Amino acid sequence: MMKTRYVNTTFAAAIAVGLVLFAILGMVPNASAQNVGISGMTFSGANPSDGDVITISVTVHNNATFAISNVTLAFYVDYVEIENITGINLEANSSSNQEIDWTTESGTHTISAMLRVNDMPLPDTEISSEIEVTLGDPGTLIGALILIVAVVFITPLVPSIFEKLKGQNSRRRE
Repeated sequence: MMKTRYVNTTFAAAIAVGLVLFAILGMVPNASAQNVGISGMTFSGANPSDGDVITISVTVHNNATFAISNVTLAFYVDYVEIENITGINLEANSSSNQEIDWTTESGTHTISAMLRVNDMPLPDTEISSEIEVTLGDPGTLIGALILIVAVVFITPLVPSIFEKLKGQNSRRRE
C-alpha cells in the first residue's frame, strides 16, 4: 500500500525563496546595511575654479565580524550619478579609501556618495557635502575681458588709422 505525503507548499516556497536570496546575496541583507558605511568625504582643492579637476575621496568601512564583498560605491553631483567604483571587498573590521576625479563646473554643488551591496542600495550609508566652484580666477577673467574689448573695439579702427597715416604721408610728399 502506498502512503501519501502532504507538504505545505507555502512553507516550502518560503524556504526556497530564502535559500535563493541567501545564495544571491551571500549574506543577510540587513547585516551588511548595519555594518558597512562611509566616512570622511574630502576634496583635493579648497577653492576650485570652473574646469579644475579635483579628487573626491571617501573611506568605506566594514564594522562587521565577517567579510563583505561586491560593494559598489556610487558618487553623485547634484543627485545625478557621475561615477561608481565596483567590486570593493572589505575584510572584517577594515576600511578602504576610495577616490575619483571630477571636472568642476561653476556654482554650488552637492557632492554625495552611497553604497550598494550586491546592487542593493543602502540609503543609510549616504554621505554628502557642498562645494562652491567659482567661475574662474578674477585676474584671468579681467585679462580676458580686456582682450575681448580690445579685439572688438580696436580692430575696426585699425584700417581707418592706416588710412589717416597714409593720407598724411601723401600730403608730405606733395
